[in-house]
Amino acid sequence: MASRKYYDKDAFAYISDNLKAWGLNSLAADVRRMLEAGASADRIQIEIQDLPAYKRRFAANEARVKKGLPPLPPDQYLAVEASYRQVMQAAGTPIGFYDEPSDFENWIANDVAPTEIQGRVQAAQSVVEAADPTVRQEFERLYGKGDLIAYALDPKRTQELVAKQAEAARISAAAETTGFGGLQWRSNAERLVEMGMTEQQARVGFAQAKRQLDAFGRLAGTYGEQYGRKDAFDDVFFSDAGIAETRTRLASQERAAFSGSSGIGEASLGQRTAGRL
Repeated sequence: MASRKYYDKDAFAYISDNLKAWGLNSLAADVRRMLEAGASADRIQIEIQDLPAYKRRFAANEARVKKGLPPLPPDQYLAVEASYRQVMQAAGTPIGFYDEPSDFENWIANDVAPTEIQGRVQAAQSVVEAADPTVRQEFERLYGKGDLIAYALDPKRTQELVAKQAEAARISAAAETTGFGGLQWRSNAERLVEMGMTEQQARVGFAQAKRQLDAFGRLAGTYGEQYGRKDAFDDVFFSDAGIAETRTRLASQERAAFSGSSGIGEASLGQRTAGRL
């Protein structure tokens, strides 16, 4: 169809306002050409979705369609981005950190709700702002160094996972501050979290494990047995029967050597409080 020298200025103003809100002012000339060619405003708003600039701006929609999710209309897409940005600002993240459309593309593509992002940020902040710097130190030791907020915002992680790992860092910090030593086995710190153990309960358990390690570790060296840090950990927190037998045997040997005067108790905290730590 031949171009016309006139076009619907009201339609152009309406569509241009939308383009401006979407950050796509560059498409105004394309819209004018379509109007001059006789296209309706409704038709134009459909056709501009096929333009490269539009596809780049709302890039997550293509990924959503491939995943079987509906594409988001521009206004909804922008509203979700604004919600993400608000979470970042509330967390005090610096300018330039997760505040561009490309930063949010993966989240929108995977239909990640802003509340999910908020939960991850809060879990990470709880470690960053912990009164005890050992907590942050243990988080970095167990899960790697780097900005904790950035770690939490990784698309591969979920709110539940970040919260679990933050609690595992607190529990490992409890082991460190009681003198038992930070947990070498990340999976065991996470296992305590899965058991529902609180930081305070872990602190009590690690203090007991430290006492048992000091006492029975010394006896193990004397009598050719093995009772190390992992043994003390499993003894106290998981009531390991085999390790308990070793501890009982060591206590018996000590009593026999000193006519029962050692004063070392045989019952571990794990046995006395099984299921309550």
